[in-house]
This record gives sequence, structure tokens and C-alpha cells, in this order.
Amino acid sequence: MTARKKIVASLVLLAVFGGVVWELCRPRIPDPIVEGKPLSNWLVLYRNLARGYEPESENADAAVRRAGTNAIPLLLRGLRAHDSAFRARLDALAEGKFRIKWPVEPEDTQHFQAVSGFAALGPDGRYAVAELMQIYERNSAAKLKLSALKALHNLGPDASEAIPLFLRTLTNSSPPFFRWLAIDALEHMDVQPEILVPVLIKSLSDSNPQVRFTAVERLGKFGPQARAAVPQLLELRARPPAVNQFNGGWILTEAVINNALIKIDPAGAAKAGIQTTPAPLE
Repeated sequence: MTARKKIVASLVLLAVFGGVVWELCRPRIPDPIVEGKPLSNWLVLYRNLARGYEPESENADAAVRRAGTNAIPLLLRGLRAHDSAFRARLDALAEGKFRIKWPVEPEDTQHFQAVSGFAALGPDGRYAVAELMQIYERNSAAKLKLSALKALHNLGPDASEAIPLFLRTLTNSSPPFFRWLAIDALEHMDVQPEILVPVLIKSLSDSNPQVRFTAVERLGKFGPQARAAVPQLLELRARPPAVNQFNGGWILTEAVINNALIKIDPAGAAKAGIQTTPAPLE
């Protein structure tokens, strides 16, 4: 065994011992029993959606809903999970040659399970909104902030208390995906047009094409109530196509903008030479 392997093996043993001690000593979070099993066992059934549809996720959803508000402390703990610097360093030393079996799932897995759980929780999730907002506001780690934002997004109208937070997310220097998520969340929260339309108009000038695309679509859904957006939409329509590219794909096509204009102001769209029968979206 090489010296490097001996060092890694010693660190692994130390990590496992430390993990066991930590697990025994950390504050106990209620883990409600659902159909004879702890809820944490059900949460493991949530898989990364990138792997495709997982039928087991439906069983996890049902368990979370059955636990109701009793699931909230466990979900919040998962959302706050943060890998230690020691763990990250040890995983880096392993260099992918072998997988260290830690006593606790990595932060990404715990975040995904928690966000999925809040999506399943339904109206009971409103009792966690204040805590989720605190996680977003008080943490600087992008992963924690994003997970809290996703959880609030997944609660939909039940997270209406977070509307000011989502509005602030659109007006500050948040990462592009945060801004996109905020637009999508505000639509599902049934925010009044007089509040949301001005925000969406401002998002038409966003530096990110995906955010602009979403703002165009949402403005179209407001119809005549979004008439104030017409000048900016016409200006956006006149831009060179390359300006509206996203990840190499033509995400914000002229057809998308035309359809929004037709829904908002058919007469004005006709004057601009736009065919008033919406064209198929490409």
C-alpha cells in the first residue's frame, strides 16, 4: 500500500469515527413514523430527476403528505445541510477511485430530498415559509439559497408570504436562474397584474435570454392588462436574433414575441405588420 493510500485510509477511518460521534451527539430532529418506517427512510426514495421518472418518488410524496406538518423539521434540516470542508477535502483525495460511505448523505442529496418533500407537502408547507425565507436571507452559500428558493417556489400560493422576497430577487444581482425561478413563482402565486406587469417589463431588459423569454410569455398571459409592455416588446422584437440566444438554442424567437403582442394588443400588432393569427411556436 502506497503512502498516499495509507493516508487516505487513515482519514477515512477518522471520518467514519467522527461521523458516528457527530450523529450520536447532534440534536435530535423528530423523524415521524409513516406506515411503520421513519420519514427519513421514505425521503431516500427521491431520486435525481435527471435520471428520469422514478415511480418510488410517488411513495415518498404520499409519506410526506401523511406526515403533514410533522415533516417540516426534518425537511428544514435537510435543506440546511452543509458538507464540511474536511469532507470535501477527503472526497477530493479519493479522486473518484473509490466512494467513501459517509454516515450522512451529501448536502446536494439532502437538499434535493427536502425540496422534493416541500413540493409534496401542499398547504401544510405554509407553516415553513418563514423559516425558508430566513434560510434564504441569512445564508451566503449559493446552494443553500437556491434550495430555499426552490422550496418556496414549489409551495406555490401557499408561500404568498414570500412574494416580497421573490420581487427583491428580480431586482437585485441574483444569479440568472434565481431570477427565472422568481418569475415562475410569482406567476403561480397569482400576483396582481398591477404589481407583476411592471416587474416583468423590467425583466425584458434582463441580461439573460431565458429570463427575457419567460417574461415575454408571462406578459402575454396577462393580455390587455400588459399593454404598457408593448413598446419594450417591439424593441425586443427588433433586436438581432443572436441577442436572444440561450445555450446555443433559439429560445426567444420572433414568433414567441409576436404571440405575446397579439394577445396583449391585437390592433397594435396588426399595425406593426404582425399576422394576428398566432403562429406555431418554434
